[in-house]
Amino acid sequence: MPRLPNSIGRCITVSGYVWMNRLILRATRHWLASFIVTLAVVCQLVNPSTVFSATVNVAAVAGFKFNPNSVTIDPGDTVHWTGISANHNVTEVSLDTWNANLTDALPGGFRSGNPGIVSTFDWTFTGPMYPPGTYYYVCQQHVQGYSMKGMIIVRSPFTPTETPTPSPTASPTPSISPTETFTPTASETPSPTDTPTPTDTSSPTETPSPSPSPTPFDDAVLLANTIPAQIATDNAVPIQISVQNTGNTAWSHTNGYALDVVASNCLVRGDGSFFTTGTLNLDPAVTVLPGEQYTFKGTLLGPGLSGSCAVHAQMLDSGAGPFGQDLASSINVVDAINNSASAGSSLPAKLPPGANIGIGITMRNLGSTIWSSVPEGRYSLSIQEDPCGIFSGLGSLAILSDQTVMPNLIYQFLAHITAPQTLGPCEVSLQMYQAQTGAFGEIVHLAFEVAPEPNATRYWENYE
Repeated sequence: MPRLPNSIGRCITVSGYVWMNRLILRATRHWLASFIVTLAVVCQLVNPSTVFSATVNVAAVAGFKFNPNSVTIDPGDTVHWTGISANHNVTEVSLDTWNANLTDALPGGFRSGNPGIVSTFDWTFTGPMYPPGTYYYVCQQHVQGYSMKGMIIVRSPFTPTETPTPSPTASPTPSISPTETFTPTASETPSPTDTPTPTDTSSPTETPSPSPSPTPFDDAVLLANTIPAQIATDNAVPIQISVQNTGNTAWSHTNGYALDVVASNCLVRGDGSFFTTGTLNLDPAVTVLPGEQYTFKGTLLGPGLSGSCAVHAQMLDSGAGPFGQDLASSINVVDAINNSASAGSSLPAKLPPGANIGIGITMRNLGSTIWSSVPEGRYSLSIQEDPCGIFSGLGSLAILSDQTVMPNLIYQFLAHITAPQTLGPCEVSLQMYQAQTGAFGEIVHLAFEVAPEPNATRYWENYE
């Protein structure tokens, strides 16, 4: 078999080397593209915009403070308050109430209950009621005079900006300079063959028809209510009715949604005056989406004569009429009797001069009326005599808003007192009071002695 000339052999060798380099480059490009796709998938799985719920601790500490008094959380996080059993509570308020150190609870906001009832409290900041923003809360017992309050800042979830992945730049094919140049013999270049134009035989793509929108419908379920089974004549009490949106429409005050109420032989008040037929309105700042719940608040006033009355309630769409489950509540009306008795206090027998402590005075409702703080018949514990000035000129101790004291139940009134500087005995007297009828029930006498105390700071530890 004849051998090829050396120049031709070298050309074949160089051509093979170039072909192998191109094959390796193509394989490298394929591997790099696969790596970039895999990396993009992994980055998506660990996207920092993913929200993980967490728990943030806030403690009520000595000196009437929340520590920390400002926390920043992500949507879905839970705030866990501790140390609130010693005459503290946690109550959401508006910004104006927070700035003024007042105690009015925000309607529909979070609240741990009366001061001293629970030792811990948890609240998860999620859903349309708690979008990113700042939320304010106070201890209703200690915000006035001690500014015991705090804030929760819910930050917006982080959404990273997608950076386009650059296309890999192909490396130039290395060239090899042979030691000897081979010049092939010129030959006639054949004419290129015309490539026929392909004929498009595919069928036209059909545009899918849009899915029809669901037909809007209103529906509601009544979940709970605080309408009492019995009320006294001319007795005004706060009521709450909780409703769940089980339709597919969004409720709002602007769209004309409200709770329609019909009262028979008694009266109901919403945002305005009392009525027999009217509505309890939604908060203008709230939208109730499908599946969510809302609590309507109002005041129920018993009739002037004993007997019975009834309350009917149903959701109302001003454009379509009433809808959803109907609430029918029958109420027994009895003659009003105001009576009370002392059920104890936490006032120590001795106090050092100038000591400032928190105390609780517990009263039992022995009458037929329901005690509350509604303006039409406000109940309070009146300070009848205070010769030592321990209540600093305060005239009465109030029942917290939205709280009721049913017959035969007890309620603890909370106060801060300051012992006088003068040594000796001290006594104060208190009595229950109703705005329309005046003082009633047992007169409570509280006595203590102002005496030197070497370890006066222990009172702060016991009563904060």
